[in-house]
Amino acid sequence: MKYLVLICLAFMISCGSGTKINARSLKTVNKSVSFIKERLPEAERLQFEIAFWMVRDDIRNNDEFLKAVDDKKPADLIAMGKDIFTKRKAAGDQEYAKYENWEQMIAGWYQQRQTEMAKIKERTDKRENDKVRRIDYNMHSL
Repeated sequence: MKYLVLICLAFMISCGSGTKINARSLKTVNKSVSFIKERLPEAERLQFEIAFWMVRDDIRNNDEFLKAVDDKKPADLIAMGKDIFTKRKAAGDQEYAKYENWEQMIAGWYQQRQTEMAKIKERTDKRENDKVRRIDYNMHSL
């Protein structure tokens, strides 16, 4: 039992406090990002997610990507995303040209996500309300 506690403690120390991205592999990056995203405040969650995918889109080489995001905090990754946004907007990328700044883009994505979630909830509620409530009993002995 003592060894199990030491192994768990060593694992926790090696993985950090859970606020930095662990980029030993693509698998650990995805786990780490999911873990961090779940624990972020609502205001930072979408920014973190969008910044992560912008960095991933910008750095296609797996090894370079792992080096770029390793040991980064959410604020660091968001700053990287903002830099990529600024560069792409300055380059005239149509996807980013329609936004004045990073905050406006995040607000647009947030609104789009809220609309999608409302549609999903509406469909789910409608399906649940359409179900006929009935109970069938099998009266035969087993």
